[in-house]
Amino acid sequence: MILFFMVLLTGVLTLFSVGVMSFISMTAPVGPWIDVPLVLVAMLLVRFFYRGLSTEKNMQLIGYSSAAGAVGGSIATACGFAFPTLYFLNNEIFINFLTNPPLFIGLMAALILCAGGLGMFIAHVCAPRFLMDPTMSFPIGQMTYSLMSVTTNIRKSYELFAGLITAGFFNLLQAIFQNIPKKIILLKESIFYYWSFPQIAIRPDWVFMLVAIGFVTGHVIALPLLVGVLIKFLAADPVHTHLFSYLAPEDFFFAFCAGIMLHSTCVSFIELPRYMYNFFKKSNKNAVDLINGSKLDFFQGTVLLVLLVGTSLFFYFFNFSLISQSYVLIIAALFTYQIAIIGGKTGLAPVGRFATWLMFPYLFLFGFDPVQVTIIATFMEISGMVVVDVLFGRKMAEMAQLDTNRIALFQFFGLLLSSLVVAGVFWFLISHFGLGVASPLIAQRCQARALLINVSHFDYIVMGIGIVCGFLLKFLQVNPTMVLGGLLLPIDFSLLLIAGGLLTYLVKDRENYTAYWSGVFAASALCMLIKALA
Repeated sequence: MILFFMVLLTGVLTLFSVGVMSFISMTAPVGPWIDVPLVLVAMLLVRFFYRGLSTEKNMQLIGYSSAAGAVGGSIATACGFAFPTLYFLNNEIFINFLTNPPLFIGLMAALILCAGGLGMFIAHVCAPRFLMDPTMSFPIGQMTYSLMSVTTNIRKSYELFAGLITAGFFNLLQAIFQNIPKKIILLKESIFYYWSFPQIAIRPDWVFMLVAIGFVTGHVIALPLLVGVLIKFLAADPVHTHLFSYLAPEDFFFAFCAGIMLHSTCVSFIELPRYMYNFFKKSNKNAVDLINGSKLDFFQGTVLLVLLVGTSLFFYFFNFSLISQSYVLIIAALFTYQIAIIGGKTGLAPVGRFATWLMFPYLFLFGFDPVQVTIIATFMEISGMVVVDVLFGRKMAEMAQLDTNRIALFQFFGLLLSSLVVAGVFWFLISHFGLGVASPLIAQRCQARALLINVSHFDYIVMGIGIVCGFLLKFLQVNPTMVLGGLLLPIDFSLLLIAGGLLTYLVKDRENYTAYWSGVFAASALCMLIKALA
C-alpha cells in the first residue's frame, strides 16, 4: 500500500513541478530549482494521508517521490529555455508542428527521453565518485535532506501552504469579483526632454507570481533587470529616436540586443579553452578516465547501447548525418559531465552557455537548419539540467541512507512520466497563450538565442552599439543575459521581478521567507494553467 502511495505521490509531484516550471520558464528569464518546494509539498501530503509513520518510512516516501518529481521540473525548465527557439527562427515550421499534436508531443517526448537519458546515465555512472568528492557539496541535495530530517521544518511546509493559499485566494477573488481592474495604471505615457516613457500598467493577476520569482532568485535577477530597464529608457530609446528613426523600433532593439549577445558569446568562446584545459588537466577528472574508471557492467553497457541507438534514430529522423550525430553526442556528453561538476560545487547549472558552445560550431561545420539548431540547444539544456538534478537527488538519498537502486529507479520513472507530461503541457500552453511579446509566454532566453543566430540580418551599426554596451556590462560584471530580460520583457514584468528581488534586501534572512514565496509562485503558475483550462 505504501509503495502504491509512493508511486501516486511521484505522479502528483511530477505534474506539479512540470506545470509550474513549464509556465515559469517561458515567462521569466530565470528558473528556480523546484526541489525544495517539492519536498515541502510531499511533507504536507504525507502528513495529511499517512500519520503515524516511522521516521524511516516517512523519509522514504518523501525522498523517493520528491527526487523523481524534481526531474520533471528540471526538464520543463530546460525545454522552456530552449525549445521555443524554433518559433523565433521559423514560426511557420513551429506552427506546423503545433497544429499536429501527435507530432509535436511525440517530437518533444522523444527529445526528452534521449537528452534526459544521457544526463541520467552520466549522473548514474559518476555518482559514486562525485558523492565522495569533498569539493562537491551538491547544496540543493543537502538542503532537501535538511528539510526532510528535521521535524521542526514542518513549519516550512505550512509556510509553503500559506503561500499557496494566499495566491490561490487572490486569484479566486479575481475570478469571482469582476469589478477588480484587469490593469492598474502606475504611470501614464510621458515625454521629458529627450526621453519618452510608455504607459506602465500592472496586471494584478501577475503581481504575486512575478514578485515571488524575484524574491526567490534575489540579487541574481534584480540588479541586471534594473540595468536593462535603465538602458532601454535612458539610452537605447533616445538613440533610436534621434539617430536611427529610419529603423522600426523592433528592428533597432533586436539589432541592439543581438550586439550584446554577440559580445557575450565571443567572450564566452574566449573562455572555452580554459574550461577545456581545466577539464583535461587532471587525469582523474577527464573523459578518458571517466570511461576507463567507471567499469560499466553488462546492464549499464546495454543501457548505453540502447540510448545511443535510440538517439541516433531520433537524429536520423531530422536528417542529421552520422558525422554531425557523433559531434553532438560526444561534445554534449563532455559538456554534461562538466555541468555536473559545476552543479556539484555551486548548485548552479549554466546550461545556456554550454548549449551555445555546442550549437555555434555546429552551424559553421554543418550549416544552418532551424529545426536541427533547436534540437541541439534543447538537447544540451535538458541533459545538463537532468544530470545536476539527478545528482542532487542522489546526494539527498545518500545522506538519508535511502537505497541507491530504488532512487535510480524512481528517477528513471520520473523521466519517463515527464517525457509525456512536459510535451503535453507545452503543447497546451503554447496553443492557448501563443509565444512572443504579445503573449505571457515571452520566452526571453529563446528570443535572445534566435537573435544571436540571426545576427547577420541586423543593422551592423546598431549591433556595434550593442557590442559596446556588452563590453561595458562585462566590465561592470553585470550578467548580460539578465540585462536582456530588462530590454526584451514588458516593462511591468521587469518592474515586478525587480521589486521581488529588492524585497530580499529588506529582510535579515531571505531563507526564512523562501518557503512562503515558493508557494506563492507555484500557486500563481497553477492558477494560470487552471484559467487556461477553464
